[in-house]
Amino acid sequence: MTRRGRRILTGALVVLGLIVAVLAWKLPPMAQLAVDTSAKWACQCRYIDGGDDKFCVSEDPLGFGGTDFRFEPESRQVTASIWGLASATGRYEPGSGCMVH
Repeated sequence: MTRRGRRILTGALVVLGLIVAVLAWKLPPMAQLAVDTSAKWACQCRYIDGGDDKFCVSEDPLGFGGTDFRFEPESRQVTASIWGLASATGRYEPGSGCMVH
């Protein structure tokens, strides 16, 4: 490999490293906000509006299908998680509505 080729490769690796570092720094807080929103939405859809599980998942406000939902009818709560980065639980509490925990 020529000297010029090595410089280009080194520069590309540095840029790629910076992109990965920024994503690792910013992605977890953004993922937490996303699952908080999705958990509250799914809880309201299921336990306040009376939608079924399938409908509530299809109406996820994130809209990209990367969120996993677990509905727990006995405790009236929904847990949302996204790619293992973050999770949140929305629980229906009479008189208060759905609260994220």
